[in-house]
Amino acid sequence: MRNIKPVYLIAALLIIAYVAAQYYKPRAVDWSSTLYNHKKAPFDTYILYHRIGDLFPGSAVQTSREPVYNTLERKRPGKVTYIIICNTTNVDRTDYKKLESFVRAGNDVFIATNSLAYMEQKLKIKADYEGNMQRPARVSFSRPDLAKENFSFEREITNGYYQDLDSNRFEPLGVNEKGHANFVRLRMGKGSLFLHANPLMFSNYALLEKGGARYASLALSHLDVNKHVIWDEFYTRGRGGSESEMRFFLAHPSLRWAVYIAFFGLILFVLYQVKRRQAAIPVISPPDNNSVEFARVVGQVYYEHRDNSNIALKKVAYFLEHIRTKYHMRTHVLNDEFVVLLAKKAGAEKKLLQELCHQIILIRNGHEVADAELMALNEKMEQFYKQTR
Repeated sequence: MRNIKPVYLIAALLIIAYVAAQYYKPRAVDWSSTLYNHKKAPFDTYILYHRIGDLFPGSAVQTSREPVYNTLERKRPGKVTYIIICNTTNVDRTDYKKLESFVRAGNDVFIATNSLAYMEQKLKIKADYEGNMQRPARVSFSRPDLAKENFSFEREITNGYYQDLDSNRFEPLGVNEKGHANFVRLRMGKGSLFLHANPLMFSNYALLEKGGARYASLALSHLDVNKHVIWDEFYTRGRGGSESEMRFFLAHPSLRWAVYIAFFGLILFVLYQVKRRQAAIPVISPPDNNSVEFARVVGQVYYEHRDNSNIALKKVAYFLEHIRTKYHMRTHVLNDEFVVLLAKKAGAEKKLLQELCHQIILIRNGHEVADAELMALNEKMEQFYKQTR
């Protein structure tokens, strides 16, 4: 803890304080239209789902998070009531064929949704919205014994209706104050398909309003009390099961906050670890370049000994090694043939090579080398190197 800077400690305390404040602050009312049966927000269906057994006594209630085709493919003894309450039913052609055969076999299907999508063109029915009214529309049932009872809620959850209905096919079960049907029945074979244009009238908010619970019970009382009730969750929550581990964590508040705290803790750890924890590396100066000094010392030694022949032999040996390595020529015989061939390969002057070879032969034969001769030998070799670059 001694190595932690005060700024990191303060940052950690601020993050913890922020997380705690966010966790304990009052929750704003969630008015999003999700229609989840396991949540208690205003526009979810927790109340209706948990009281559905009162409306269908003796029925076994089962939830389904699979498409219509998969749900109805499972055989069940006796008649079945299928309830779908959602914002949009994305029923495709295969699902609709299965749904139609299911209804014709004597079962009931209740769909409360804002949009029927593909089913609109198959059923030739169109959902609309009373958008030009100064207040939410009042709705009632078409049955004579219920027609005098009106229902109205705030937030315009009653303004949906079906336009241009074919009266020969659809039976209006509920209308609004303008006479537009918002609840209809389509008889298909031995069963019935019930369509409702206002799914939010079955939400928690509507059922807790005055008359809301009575309206929902009267609407669903038009359905037969069958042996099995299927409550659809596919069109609100999607397929069953977590698609990923992270989705499972985020679906539970306690696990979700554990993920958040771990995430912020990881960020704090990374910020702290940005500082290198290893010991400082000492600066090591590069070794000095003493080549010039070394050459000066060696030259001074040779100069004091005045052994020009030894120096000349070393320079000759180095020169001939250069010829052998670069031009791949033998150097044991330095005759005219050697001079001509080296002049062609190296591009040097023939006269310069003749003088250089003559002097090398003399040195090899033990000729005493004077200072002037040594300097002349060095000069000729330097000229050769310059000409052959």
